[in-house]
Amino acid sequence: RQLSTEQTRALLLQASEQQQWQQVIQLAEQYLQQAPGDSTITALAARGREVLAAKQKLNVYLTRPQRLSDSSVRAQAEQALTSAQPLKPYSRDLVRGIDTLRAHLKEMSTPVQITLLSDGETQVRIFGVERLGEFTEKTLPLLPGSYTIEGRRSGYVTVKEKLIVNSDRHSVSLTIACTKRI
Repeated sequence: RQLSTEQTRALLLQASEQQQWQQVIQLAEQYLQQAPGDSTITALAARGREVLAAKQKLNVYLTRPQRLSDSSVRAQAEQALTSAQPLKPYSRDLVRGIDTLRAHLKEMSTPVQITLLSDGETQVRIFGVERLGEFTEKTLPLLPGSYTIEGRRSGYVTVKEKLIVNSDRHSVSLTIACTKRI
């Protein structure tokens, strides 16, 4: 059975008060076919689309927070937070998503202390970060993420190690040294 225009409008306003934005959009489409000039309903439908789009953008990062270890992904997530911020008054779910993503970003932006051990004769470098040179022990902060560490020494086979730095660890230790002669 078909609802009257007034009934549809009442349900639509109730759905918007309850922050049920998918339902608002569906009801608004029905309503606006019958009463196309209602600016209040048009605005509610637009708000609903904005809220749902913002939630969808945040969910890209919330479903796979480990991607935030990449600096460009972190920057995109920050942008998604900035654009979602003005919509907070219209969705409790969006507020929860914003808060959760902020926590993930903070976690992935907090360096972890890494201790590298070597033989004092191997040239060590972390790809994309820095050349560390020769040392027996070096401690440095690294953001959570995946790193490749290389050791080179004249007359020896070059070694490469993959290092995964997790945000839930307070310190990580790795030994890298060229020990196998060519």
